Amino acid sequence: MAASVTAETLDKMIAVLEEMGTKKEIQMNQKITLEEILALMSTAGLIMMEEGSLVEVEVPIKVVGDIHGQYEDMHKLFGIIGKVPEVKMIFLGDYIDRGPQSIETIIYLLCLKVKYRDRIFLLRGNHETPAVNRIYGFYNECALKYGVGLWWDFQSFFNRMPMAGLISKRVLCMHGGLSPHLTSLEQIRQIKRPCEPLDRGLLIDLVWSDPTNKGDGWFYSPRGLSYSFGKGALLAACKLLKIDLVIRAHQVVQDGYELMVGEKLITIFSAPNYAGQFNNAGAVVCIDDDLQVTFQQLRVPPGPTCVRSCPEVACAPGQALTLPQIKQVASTSQAKTVVSSASEMKEGEKDQKEENKKEEEREGKKENGSKDTEKKDEEKKNEDEKGKRNEEKSTEKPMSAVHAVRQIAEEFGNRETNQVELIMEDLHLFSNGIFSNVYKGLLKKPQHRLIAVKKSWSNQSTEVQILMMLNRMHHKNIIQLLYRFSQSYPDQKICTALVFEFFPMNLYEVRERYGPLSILDVKLYIWQLFRGQAHLEKNNVCHRDIKPQNLLVDHKNGMLKISDFGSSKIIDDKTTSYHYHVTRYYRAPELILGSIRYRCEIGYVFIVFLRPPVFSLLDAYRWSCGCVFGELLKNHVLFPGQTTNQQLQLVINILGYPSPRDIAAMRVTTEVLQSKDFRDDTMKKPNPGGFKMLVKRADHNALNLLAKVLVYDPINRLSGPRFLENSYFSELFDPRTRRNGQRIKILSKKDFECAIAGDEILTGSTTTDTSEM
Repeated sequence: MAASVTAETLDKMIAVLEEMGTKKEIQMNQKITLEEILALMSTAGLIMMEEGSLVEVEVPIKVVGDIHGQYEDMHKLFGIIGKVPEVKMIFLGDYIDRGPQSIETIIYLLCLKVKYRDRIFLLRGNHETPAVNRIYGFYNECALKYGVGLWWDFQSFFNRMPMAGLISKRVLCMHGGLSPHLTSLEQIRQIKRPCEPLDRGLLIDLVWSDPTNKGDGWFYSPRGLSYSFGKGALLAACKLLKIDLVIRAHQVVQDGYELMVGEKLITIFSAPNYAGQFNNAGAVVCIDDDLQVTFQQLRVPPGPTCVRSCPEVACAPGQALTLPQIKQVASTSQAKTVVSSASEMKEGEKDQKEENKKEEEREGKKENGSKDTEKKDEEKKNEDEKGKRNEEKSTEKPMSAVHAVRQIAEEFGNRETNQVELIMEDLHLFSNGIFSNVYKGLLKKPQHRLIAVKKSWSNQSTEVQILMMLNRMHHKNIIQLLYRFSQSYPDQKICTALVFEFFPMNLYEVRERYGPLSILDVKLYIWQLFRGQAHLEKNNVCHRDIKPQNLLVDHKNGMLKISDFGSSKIIDDKTTSYHYHVTRYYRAPELILGSIRYRCEIGYVFIVFLRPPVFSLLDAYRWSCGCVFGELLKNHVLFPGQTTNQQLQLVINILGYPSPRDIAAMRVTTEVLQSKDFRDDTMKKPNPGGFKMLVKRADHNALNLLAKVLVYDPINRLSGPRFLENSYFSELFDPRTRRNGQRIKILSKKDFECAIAGDEILTGSTTTDTSEM
């Protein structure tokens, strides 16, 4: 783990960053080192984990919306609203992307968090997820200023950020909005972090949902993620959660603030002239000791590229709803309202109908008193609104409705591909990644089962080719591709969808939720992982991204399947690849030391020795699989290096310094051996502590087996039948063994015999039955 940031370093970083707020010529990477940033994130991450997923704070406080890397504008905003620690603030996420100084923005706020932990609070936004910030600028900024490794480190940090805030037990804050799954604030408190990534249900909704004026209930969001919620849903949630007001960000609004769908919700946006495209103000919400709400604005001159006044996703100013309880107390840049007490809240559908009726009566009186020309305009407007509502009804389904999708798709059978019609229901986002989203749904035709639909803008041709080949062999521990179809969009983009068997969790989630796993479960999952990996090696398939997040699990029966072949390749002796496919924690030492041609010894990227290879694919194991083995035993990442050099040093601390024979086997070049990094003081020659130092709860047999897998020489890494037949796993095939009071049904003596024989005879896939989950 990175060292904690010192007080001296913290003060230096704050001084540099504050100077950068006014002087553009200062380059951050020339003043602040990568090691200092990592130490800061480590300290800030620990603080945020202590705060809980629901941050509970008291008034007075100021609520800040999206910043989006507009670092100079943020300092201008502080010049108006005050600074920490004099002013207590809570930020609602989206610190990064779009703007030119995302790193400066988030690092400055983290400095304030570490120095004044009780005066500033930082929530997570939807841009603090890899699927979003990989695309909208933050990835490129990290790569340019400090290297791609920092981007990965930030994703780990973002997973530790709180999800929502509660102000004086009466004002609920989040980045996105409410969730139909939210029935109690305790649900937010119980969110277990780190959560990687935001995947489904409540987590997605808190950072993605939006208010709407299109109805009172819940609707599928036009964003394609989460939901939109109307006035009725908002009032019902306020009553259920015993809160008076919701403050959220997530949408550009013209004045920087807007009261939406009634007087119970405020949208706040704090980045003026957002991305140089919207001529909007930035604003903050100010809540005083008496729970009175006011707004402070920042307007800056529009940039030369500012051509639009407001994005389509935001409600235009003044069009949300009439707000009779809002009192103007200053200019148009400042409004004031008082948060009502819980006893004043309207109750139930009856009260909602009465309010709607009164509203209609007021509108009717207004129409009767207007001029003839105004009546015609109003009638035309009503007709247009009615047409829009009819159109919306045809395209937007309430959450309670069953939404069926018919699609012609390719069916992947044993030997041939057929065209079939799919009928899918209740498709909703299940998880999101950097390059694709996964939706969970119910397949009604041609078979009845739960499915996972992976959608991507790429054609995924390599992944399909590999999965088609693997499908013919029906291996129990390789995910099964069922169907493929494409969808065209008006902008001429084509989305490719792959339909898979559904699994409820991945191994990372299982470890986080149920860890530390029992030794029996460790054996069960690792035996299946090594069996699946041996099958990939046998077919010259390089997965290149083996890690717990890509291992699907049904924890109920213990089944494990290797998934996500988006980075995989079919290799031959001429194949070359590069180490950036490997997540650092699971990266083999020969990759860290600079090997550029690979074969199946490594895991994701595989070394091709310059001498004729003397190994068989079944003899060459994957370093990354061994890291997963150690992670389950340790209940934590085995080698959590924060930098490439630190990753190698952690390995050396356990295995010792590589011998000349090891270095030759890893094919490390002379240039690498003579480089500064390799001869640096960080590459010390310690007395190796062995795996017992890391994995204290493991017995001698487990440590001995792990030590045979994680060795420097790729050829000597234990794998395949020699690994699978180890006596350490014998209890898995003992009929007397009980897991949660029941026999292990997913493994049999026949499985053991087939695996030891190299899975030459595979009689069919045993697919997890998830129909009742």
